[in-house]
Amino acid sequence: MTLTDGSNQANGRLKAVKFGLVTGLRGDRLYLRATLPPKPHIAKDKPYQQRIYLGVRPTSAGVQYAEKQARLIGAALNLDRFDWSDSLGQSDQIETTSEWVTRFEED
Repeated sequence: MTLTDGSNQANGRLKAVKFGLVTGLRGDRLYLRATLPPKPHIAKDKPYQQRIYLGVRPTSAGVQYAEKQARLIGAALNLDRFDWSDSLGQSDQIETTSEWVTRFEED
């Protein structure tokens, strides 16, 4: 079994449970793609197609991790309990300029 086969099988299992998430590969890292609510700093009001970058390499363990994360996010979406703070890494959180200036002045 190749890595592509493993990823395709994971996507097949995710499709079977109807979570609406798929795994993908960009460069050498895996991501999840789904229709998700807007991030807190985005001025949209309706869910739209977005990616969650997982930061893991496309190994068999990475594919298993991606599938597990997809199931957790899918369950949260189905229960209307999805929260971006659970899925955003520290580097993905956006500070406004005024927040940055305030923090700079405090230092």
